[in-house]
Amino acid sequence: MDIEGETFDDLLRKSLQLLLERGHPIEPTKKKAIELIGVCLRLENPRARFSRTENRGVLYSALGETLWYLSGSDEFDPIEYYIQGYRKHCGSPPADVKSSEAAYGPRLASQMEFIKEQIRKRDTRKAVISIYRQADQQNQYDVPCTCILQFFPRSGALHAMAQMRSNDVYMGMAHDIFAFTMLQELLARSASLEVGTYIHQVGSFHLYDKDRTKAEKYLKRGVPDTVPMDAMPEGDPEGGLSWLLGMERALRVGKAMPDASDIDPYWQDLARLLQVRQLRKAKDRVGLRAIREGMHTKVYHTFIQDEISKA
Repeated sequence: MDIEGETFDDLLRKSLQLLLERGHPIEPTKKKAIELIGVCLRLENPRARFSRTENRGVLYSALGETLWYLSGSDEFDPIEYYIQGYRKHCGSPPADVKSSEAAYGPRLASQMEFIKEQIRKRDTRKAVISIYRQADQQNQYDVPCTCILQFFPRSGALHAMAQMRSNDVYMGMAHDIFAFTMLQELLARSASLEVGTYIHQVGSFHLYDKDRTKAEKYLKRGVPDTVPMDAMPEGDPEGGLSWLLGMERALRVGKAMPDASDIDPYWQDLARLLQVRQLRKAKDRVGLRAIREGMHTKVYHTFIQDEISKA
């Protein structure tokens, strides 16, 4: 079963419509849902990786989770800063359990150098990151939803594919596609390749009953404008990413921020998005306006304006 779209919102609308029309009822451990088995989504423009709608525009938490992956961390505190209740989603481990047994970060970090080497080889079929492991069958609290990520350098572009054992279409898919296409673009830039197509294959493609009304409201809002993220700067992104990870940690724990004088505006804008969360919590409308005016791109203006209105 194939679903194609230019933007994430295209995929989400088609996915929800298909599930509501043809989904079969199931009762897994995480409450009742409707499901389709064996779905393949194709995102033609991976930079159009986030929803432009108010109720599914999870830009800040998706960016926070992506940086958690890329930092290599498995600790709960950094991700719960962006997604409250993350531990509960993982099966509510006791308070003395400080790290997630299913975290992607350490698994990605241990394989990144191999992947970077592989995608420099023409037409390789070995650029595979394994997320799900046999040992996960014994996990006490959580199991990764992602099985593998595969990358295909072909004719000057890097295509990517995720294979998921399970995907919550309304809540989880927005974060997954954002994170995996960001990784795709980071790897493409590291090998001087363009960004190709992103493919998202799912075993259990489902919508929980508790989210059905929200999904119907999303579909009634109409089709949003197509405004993708700006292209990542050409050249090796390692310096910019390292600076952004340092900035994220500084903002989260209240440390001195790293110097930004030699950092490309692309990375500075992402750091400003991270600041929005703090300013929103403090109801600092002046600070939020300053963030909006300091942006080098207008891609995120609508989201920041929404936060100003809420503040």
